[in-house]
Amino acid sequence: MTPYQQGKLDSLCGLYSIINSSRLIHQYDNQYCQLLFCEIISYLALESSLFKITTAGINFSTIGRIITDVSNLNLIKEKPFKGVRTIPLELFWSSMASFLAEPNRAILLGLGGLYDHWTVVQKITDKRIVLFDSSQLKYLNKSSCTTQVIDGTYPHIIKPRYTLYLKSKSELLGS
Repeated sequence: MTPYQQGKLDSLCGLYSIINSSRLIHQYDNQYCQLLFCEIISYLALESSLFKITTAGINFSTIGRIITDVSNLNLIKEKPFKGVRTIPLELFWSSMASFLAEPNRAILLGLGGLYDHWTVVQKITDKRIVLFDSSQLKYLNKSSCTTQVIDGTYPHIIKPRYTLYLKSKSELLGS
């Protein structure tokens, strides 16, 4: 028998992906990230969704509301594939690479397939997505990814319509 690790009994990967995105973009220290965690938990408790999110996970619209409403995250979100049902992996991959070419950016990504999971993309190459992940996933190889459910050949289904491009609010202000 082995001990449970964080994340095995809770469904907080979405919350961690928000904090990890903000941390990656702003280089926040542990103390500030703890403050963000407390603010998000308080926000969810006031919204009466804390129990559901802790036990069943968080949906995309709640992630978006947290990013908008918890101002100390200091993030601006873009939904580049809002309303898009399907997009070829090559086009999605190149779009992510273009966005991440600028400094202090991150992509919050919804996964399906082998993992039903929210994660953070910190870097992308021609062959691999490098992750900044709460459950110790390090990367996804492009050859094992798809943007469409086809036939089970690909273990990782990347969900473009559940993708947020994130950058600092200070980038908007030009500082």
